Amino acid sequence: MKNLYAVILAGGSGTRLWPISRAYYPKQFLKIIGDETLIQRTFTRLKKIIPPENIYITTNRIFVDEIINQIEEFGFNKNNIIIQPADKNTEPAIAQASKRIFDEDNSAVIVICPSDHLIQSESNFSSCLQKAYKLAQKDLLITFGIKPKEANPEYGYILPKKSDTSTSSPSFKVERFVVKPTVKLAKKLIKGGSFWNSGIFIWKVRVILSEIDKFNKDLSQACRSNKKYFSLDSISIDKGILEKSDLVWVIPATFDWRDIGSWKALYELLPKDSNKNVTNNRVVAYNCNDSLIYGTDNRFVTAINLKDIIVVDTKDYVLIAPRENTHEIKNVFQQIKTVGLEENLQRPLVTIITPSYNNDTSIENTIKSVLDQNYKNIEYILIDGGSNYKTPSIIKKYKYRIEQFMSMPNTNIFEKMNKGIELANGEIIGILKPGDSYIDNKVLEEIVTNMETNKTYISWGDLIYYNSSNTDKISMHWKSSPYKKGLLQKGWIPPHATFFVRRSVYQKYGSFNTKFSVAAEYELMLRLLEKYKVPSNHIPRILVKMVGEGMSLKNIADRFKGNFESYRSWKENGLEISPLILFSKNIFKVSQLWQKTDNNVI
Repeated sequence: MKNLYAVILAGGSGTRLWPISRAYYPKQFLKIIGDETLIQRTFTRLKKIIPPENIYITTNRIFVDEIINQIEEFGFNKNNIIIQPADKNTEPAIAQASKRIFDEDNSAVIVICPSDHLIQSESNFSSCLQKAYKLAQKDLLITFGIKPKEANPEYGYILPKKSDTSTSSPSFKVERFVVKPTVKLAKKLIKGGSFWNSGIFIWKVRVILSEIDKFNKDLSQACRSNKKYFSLDSISIDKGILEKSDLVWVIPATFDWRDIGSWKALYELLPKDSNKNVTNNRVVAYNCNDSLIYGTDNRFVTAINLKDIIVVDTKDYVLIAPRENTHEIKNVFQQIKTVGLEENLQRPLVTIITPSYNNDTSIENTIKSVLDQNYKNIEYILIDGGSNYKTPSIIKKYKYRIEQFMSMPNTNIFEKMNKGIELANGEIIGILKPGDSYIDNKVLEEIVTNMETNKTYISWGDLIYYNSSNTDKISMHWKSSPYKKGLLQKGWIPPHATFFVRRSVYQKYGSFNTKFSVAAEYELMLRLLEKYKVPSNHIPRILVKMVGEGMSLKNIADRFKGNFESYRSWKENGLEISPLILFSKNIFKVSQLWQKTDNNVI
């Protein structure tokens, strides 16, 4: 099948199989059936039909590392990961992925597959895809309908127009979609010949983008802008496009399809013992029937006289429910979140900005130190000044995690940083220049926790210098302190690479003043801390290591210029200062910087 691509949807939270499936580790990453996870099964199934280099995965940023860990060994190209800027359901995710593929091949035909469905008859799946591919050549939007086994209110339904049967293969024009009907309505739909909605689609990329542009122009524009994507409404592809389009056809699926969307569905799928129980090796069941009992490595589960019951034990939660009522987990889960018992998953988005220009020897370590952070809710923005030599190829290696990249030739470093701040969507913003790297993988977690706990708008820590000629030995230790009024007059300044600011502060008080070519960082800190007294705090530990020297220390000429610009920055902000006091600030600054230390400090 020529020009065939696939997009795997892997951004779902998977809470319907709670508590083994969690928002931070949903069911697509679990081995529900057999020795492969659901996402591994999905990728390997598609790989038999579609070249691996044509398979893309759209997901949210916190799942990127887990996806790579699970399927890179099967031939997945990690640069085919598409990060959704925000969780906005399937229509924006599919639109964004379609734009990406269209840019690479405008004649592409795309298969859309959820990552967490179980398909066991793979030869039939391949045969259905071939039929759908042919039908898609007629510029139609094709979905697969599953013959219902029951009136399940958890599924969506597709009502076909039986009179529109294709002559070449069984296919029907879609009359309407029905999302999660009542049991009574589901029975009526089934009687009328409706199918379950599989959530698997195939269409020409050009056709779906045309329909998106027709029904949602805002979405078309937002696919190329993270900032606009955040402002989109959350909407499914079914509701946003397919229910409105006149091009949608359904093919009855001949493959065995399961959406393992509840514990009841999983019970029906798994093998049972003589008493029709599903258990694992951590369970002792006495006189139990028709139940699913799941234990973990933490402890054994013992059950007596249970019938039609689900019991799921994990390290922090135990679920007990009638088998027929497990669909109500979503209500219980909402209550758990309301009372604050569930993990705090809504951690702030952190934006890290790296301005670069021909940093061949230092850019890779900087990028790695950001991507290695344990805190995964990171938007990484890289603004490049038009690099050549090796820098572009190094950046390209990591494009799967660089959410926004922009080339800005003929700009200075502060203009690049300002553009990054303008593009940022994170609640907290940090800047890490090439040559700087985080001291360990816990830095951003500590920054977020500190700012949330202390309700501050600015935080910073300490920094160590390494001489570029000997990166094994610490040459200086920049030991900072909490801010007190008057310290900036004496030359005190937080290490800029450790300086984190809430985006709302930049929005209210502005970013770097580009009138200052050397002391723009000093002026920013003066404006925020001294003039506007933005609540701040100091984290008394090393957060960043720097190889070489910062811009304002690189040579004597810059230091003199920095002194003049520092003096001007006070005047710019309407603050009084004596020129003599300001020019003597280097003495105080030396006491901050030139603290000899050994490598045991880290």
